[in-house]
Amino acid sequence: MTSRVYISGLFIIPGNPKRSPHHYFQLLKESLRYAKDSTLNIARAYEQVEIIALEENLGFGAANNVGLEKIDYTKCDFVALLNQDAYLEPSAIKNFKRDLESSYGIHAFLQMNGEGDDYDPHFKFDYLKAEKCPGFFDDVSRNKIKSHYPIHKTSAACWLLPKSTIMKIGGFNPTFYHYGEDDNYVNRLHYHDLKVALYPNCKVNHDRIASKDRDFYRDKRRKELRYWITHVANPNRTDSKTSALISLLRQLTILGIKLNFEAFSVTLDKISSLLKLDIIENRTLTQEQGPSFLHIKVNPK
Repeated sequence: MTSRVYISGLFIIPGNPKRSPHHYFQLLKESLRYAKDSTLNIARAYEQVEIIALEENLGFGAANNVGLEKIDYTKCDFVALLNQDAYLEPSAIKNFKRDLESSYGIHAFLQMNGEGDDYDPHFKFDYLKAEKCPGFFDDVSRNKIKSHYPIHKTSAACWLLPKSTIMKIGGFNPTFYHYGEDDNYVNRLHYHDLKVALYPNCKVNHDRIASKDRDFYRDKRRKELRYWITHVANPNRTDSKTSALISLLRQLTILGIKLNFEAFSVTLDKISSLLKLDIIENRTLTQEQGPSFLHIKVNPK
């Protein structure tokens, strides 16, 4: 059997700035299955590391929710989500503590490529555009980079979530298995009047293949379905499950008349997803404040 390791990393960042983070960080690694390489041995070498081994790959959101439920929120101010294919620059945490602007709901680090010598292409072209992160590249060109920038959204490869955000927004929406869960989280953040900050002096190297080379992104059908689910799951929407279903059935009828079989098939997938994934039901949960999708105490002392 081919060796496969599924990891989602969460680092707890302590609230006491006078003590070294080395003594307080807790790394939770989920979905470790078929771990026949040295991953577990490396993790076990650190007493402050807790390993949570699951029986199956739960996907990004659900695996992170397992970790989020294990955290002692009385001992941390932030939880850092870090992808298994990303690693922090040595000065990232120190710079974050220096540049922190506490009014934001998500604190995102600047994602570089695997070598750290240029921006991660997906991050650059999808998130750093002028309309999504105003002023950033203008300041880069003038060598006058600010400590942080408001940004519409970023992927969750490296997020620091304040405890207050988790208590208000919750964990990841189980509607999403993999891909789309971070977009949904940001939509929920905006719905509850919180914003995302980008910290350009806090860098993380995201060592991954280009999005266009992944099977998921080449599959237009899956991509369209994902975007549709993300759209319907947005808490800013108010349509009911019945009205959404009626709309899809109307589209299905029109597409059948036009003999557009490709679009007809995608619409069938949408109907199936609407009925099976609890999209509207989960959306309703996210419209309320509280730690949605997590079994934790609110605002523990």
